[in-house]
Formats: sequence, structure tokens, C-alpha cells
Amino acid sequence: MSSGGLGRGLLMSVASLLIQGSGVTAVRAKLGGMFDDSGSQVLLPVAWLQVTFGSSDAGGSLVGPLAYIACVLGTISIVVFLYWSRSVGEIFSIVVYLLALSTVRLSVKAVFLECGFIYPLAVSTVHFVVAALAAFGVLFYRSLSRGIAIPVPTRSEFLFGLLPIAACFSTCIGMGNQVLDLCSVPFAEVLGSTQPLISVPMVILLGMPFNMWLSLPTSLVVAGCAICSIGDMHFSWLGLVLAILSNVLRALKVAFQQKTLRASAEHGFDPVAILAWMSIPAAVLMLTWSLALEGPAPTLQLVGGRGSWNLVSSVLLSSVPATILNLSQLFVVAGLGAVGSQVVGQLKIALTILGSVVLLGEQVVPLQALGFAAIVVGTFFYSRWDQASKASAK
Repeated sequence: MSSGGLGRGLLMSVASLLIQGSGVTAVRAKLGGMFDDSGSQVLLPVAWLQVTFGSSDAGGSLVGPLAYIACVLGTISIVVFLYWSRSVGEIFSIVVYLLALSTVRLSVKAVFLECGFIYPLAVSTVHFVVAALAAFGVLFYRSLSRGIAIPVPTRSEFLFGLLPIAACFSTCIGMGNQVLDLCSVPFAEVLGSTQPLISVPMVILLGMPFNMWLSLPTSLVVAGCAICSIGDMHFSWLGLVLAILSNVLRALKVAFQQKTLRASAEHGFDPVAILAWMSIPAAVLMLTWSLALEGPAPTLQLVGGRGSWNLVSSVLLSSVPATILNLSQLFVVAGLGAVGSQVVGQLKIALTILGSVVLLGEQVVPLQALGFAAIVVGTFFYSRWDQASKASAK
């Protein structure tokens, strides 16, 4: 099969499985903890793929992309409305971050379903390696083309900044996968929605300022996310403990990112440099997790399995949106801070609701509408109060 045919078949399989609901829970349970932010169902790009590739009528191939574009424009409009007083660069990074959140799992689910490579920790290891190569590539290019020296962290910056970020990142991913093996997806989603509130004490613990009045709109956003995620609340006590620990580690990771970005700015450490140096220990730690929990099977399948070249290319292709997600998230943290970035991340639920209405024709139930409104209103007030607080502090 040609690479184009494989890609088309891969997209068709994923779209059909996700739209029809067969096998979603099992795959999602394997996938859930892989990335920085736990997300809602990937309705927006999946539905577009289904309409674009799966429609037999001529009009269907046009309706899909137009609906997708309308949904993206709607999301951009919401972001611009909420953050219109921010710089163009910050608004752009927020939009890219949200779109990456809505698409990154799709590419990995394609690897799982079409290629039968259900090793999320091994895939995350590859993602970190690709992120390091891409980020260092940018640093080398800037050095050659503009004479900007490649920043090298001091021992203190590496041990107390970059290494904790990598450790928290890789460990919370490993725990997140275990949580979804022990708890239902809605329960994990509700716990994940508390992330912004958990980030508040982590920021304070690391000695960074935080206006406690911002806890009010943050709580409203968390409540809205929880309302939108309510479903079958099956859980185990072990899963609950692991979920809480995973949330704490994720909050610590974002807080360390904020602290490192601000403390190391004078040494030339921007988000690209942070991603480059953080990805090296993260890849080593994630590889350790993979070997401990998944064994040598991923390596054997990548190297000697049937269709190994197609599998390797699919895994590498899935690294593109993952790298974009991790880099854009660092830009968002640099602009909005740790808690602000977590609040923005919850807008992915708004993106999901827009996708379900525009693309699938689903009806929004009153409870979802209430949760959606709470998220938007809470994010609006957080953005305004945060900017006012920073302006008065100058």
C-alpha cells in the first residue's frame, strides 16, 4: 500500500471508530495521560475527516472543510474576545495551543488503531526525542543565520529548573495512563478540570506572586469544566490517589516552567531553548517508564515488525502536533503564567462543544450550555483581572 493510501485509510479508520463510538474507551484509556493537558473528545478534526474522506456525495467533500473552517474561526473569535487586550503574539500562541490540543490525540490514536502500536509511553519517548531535535535545530539555525548564541543552562538551572520539569512531565504522563486504566473517563475528566486550582498553591510554593482574587474566576472555570464532563463516575481509590498525584505533578511542572522562563530570560532562555534542554532528560525518563511498564515489545515492533517503515513514519508524523503543542504551551505560560495557561487550556471544552454543534449537528443540553457559559465568563474575568493586577503592580 502506498503511503498516501495508508494515510487515507488510517484517517478513515480513526474517524469512523471515533464517530461511531466503537473502541473509544479502550483506546482513550491507553492514551489519556500522554500529553500535558487532559482533553475532551476530539470532535472537531475527527468529524472533518469523516465528512471529507467518508462522504460519497460531491457536496459532502465541500461541506466538511467549510464547517471545519467555521468552527476554527468561531474558536479564534472567542479567544480574541477574551484576550483582545493582549499582544498579537500571545493571541496567536493561545490559538495554536488550543488547536494543537484538539488535534494531537487524533494523530496518536491513528497510530494505535491503524498500526496496532498501543504503547503510549514509547510513543511519548519518540515525541520528546523529536521535540529535542526540532528545538535544537531552531537554536542552531538562529546561531548560524543571526549569530545568536545557543544558551546553555548552568548546573543550578538544569538541576532545579529543567530537570524538575522533565521529571514532573514524564511521571504525570505515566500516572495518567494508569489512572484511565482504573477510573472511568468522565471521572478522570472531572479531576483533570481542577488543574487550574491546583496550580495556584504550586505557584505560591515556588515563591512567585499570585493575586488570590483570581481564584474566583479560576473556580468558575473549573466548575464549568466539571459540569461539561459529568458522566459515569466509576473510580477506584488507587486511581483517585494516582489522579491527584498526577494533577499535582502537572501543576508543579507548569509552575517550574513559569519560574524557569522568568528566571532564565536574562540568559537567553526562551520557550524554544527550554523545550530543547527539557526534552533530553524527559526522553530519558520516559524511556525508563516505557522499559519498566511496556518492556522491549515497542522496540521490537518498530524495528522488526510487519510494515515497520509505515509504523515508524506514522509515529514520527504524530510527533509534529505533539511538538507544536509542547512549544506553544511554553509560549502561553511565558505570556499568561502557570495558572493562566491552565485556565486557557480548559477552553478546549468550548472547542469540543462548537465542533459537536457545527460538524455533527448535536444539540447542546442545558447543563452543557451552563458549563460552557461558566468557562467563557470565568476566562473573561480572569484575563481582565490578571491584566489589571499586573498593570497596578508596575
